[in-house]
Amino acid sequence: MAFGELGLTVDYFYSLTPRQFANTVNGYRKKEDNLSKERWVMTRKIMYFSIVLKTKNLKEKDILAFPWEEDIQAEFTEEQQQQLLNEIDEVKAYYENQDKKKAAAIV
Repeated sequence: MAFGELGLTVDYFYSLTPRQFANTVNGYRKKEDNLSKERWVMTRKIMYFSIVLKTKNLKEKDILAFPWEEDIQAEFTEEQQQQLLNEIDEVKAYYENQDKKKAAAIV
């Protein structure tokens, strides 16, 4: 693993303590896990847009739900989710206002 997947040189590998090597391996695995999740999300988007043309009342999660999304959603209460949505709306409104100001200044 050290020389193949991680691509470490022999000198660098032998300069690491066991803990440093374990941290390197854990970081690599976490990176690979995130890349895998990203690929699955892209796959779901492709599936969604190819199906949505035929069926309008469909959400991405209806097509393919991922276990890590349930874990993330379980961390938040309904009140916290609503608060996050409100914050998103406030940020959108702010930037829409900024865009209007820029557009008015250009004209």
